[in-house]
Amino acid sequence: MHKIVGKTTVEDAKAEVRYKLIRPTVDVVALLKVRLTDACGKQSNSFISEVEDKTKFFARSMQMKCSDDAAFIEVSQDIAHSLAHCQTSRSMKSGNLLILDGIQTNTNTYFTIVIKAEYDNVMNTVEDGDDFQIQILQEVFLSKNQKLFKIGILFEKPNIIPDFDAQDFDANSYCSTIVFDENIKISGPADYFYSGFLGFKLDSNEKIRTERFYNKSLEFIKENINDPEQRCEAVNKLVSFLKNEQAGVMPNDYKNLFLPEGLRDLYETTIQAQFPHAFNKDNELLKGRLKNRKVTFKGGVYLYAPADNFEDHVKFINSEEELVQLKLESQNTIVQIFGKPYSNE
Repeated sequence: MHKIVGKTTVEDAKAEVRYKLIRPTVDVVALLKVRLTDACGKQSNSFISEVEDKTKFFARSMQMKCSDDAAFIEVSQDIAHSLAHCQTSRSMKSGNLLILDGIQTNTNTYFTIVIKAEYDNVMNTVEDGDDFQIQILQEVFLSKNQKLFKIGILFEKPNIIPDFDAQDFDANSYCSTIVFDENIKISGPADYFYSGFLGFKLDSNEKIRTERFYNKSLEFIKENINDPEQRCEAVNKLVSFLKNEQAGVMPNDYKNLFLPEGLRDLYETTIQAQFPHAFNKDNELLKGRLKNRKVTFKGGVYLYAPADNFEDHVKFINSEEELVQLKLESQNTIVQIFGKPYSNE
């Protein structure tokens, strides 16, 4: 385990490396297994990834596989320095970097794991006779708060004999990789960790790709449809497209069946070009957004409503003519909001 000191106003991030292995107790190993299983197990929010840059974590993993303890420590120090080098912003916090390797007993295959565990401060009680105090424990790490750690895992596939010297060697034919980053559900994955540090990519991940398709298409609608009613209708159709029972996402079908004809060519060259092929759908990261419609207005005003009956309960009035024709019933409420739906202007 090494310490990563985050970037400050006067100094770049740095690694404070250690020169001895940790010999964890049985309890520590058990808790590590719980944290890893909760974060990266079958029912977790981890993400299958791929090796993009073989010179980064993949290369160091292969070095550690063939190393003794002294060489393992040396490679782990290089890994720590590499992470510190990637932490170029002050928003990238300090923490401990745990580096583990081992053998999967059921397949006799090698694995390596890195855990960046950011610090937290917690309180604890201290009793000394009749005296009772609360003390603050600083730099606590790997608590249940999954927002405070990121994990990268690389493990060999069974029965594969790699030819590392081959010019066209594909690391992904030899190993599988997993990334865990709880913050991906809020702000997207931390590029500095999974790409800059690990050398992994998430482009083929179905959860990520489905979310990106939704975000890119929603942005296209907001930028290219000015009429508020048509804009809301287009958003409804996008939600319906992703909530349908089809197992895959076919961008070409979305373009031809759900977008106004005058926007299809522009969509094809700007958005569909980023998704040239159909892909398997996984709405995991979009569950809340597909279940509840969030309509944004200028000035930080938001309107939330269940997506399934949004049209039955919400109506936007965009002209005096529509206002005159409106029939106000006893159970209705009229709210005037400054701005147009899905527009910051």
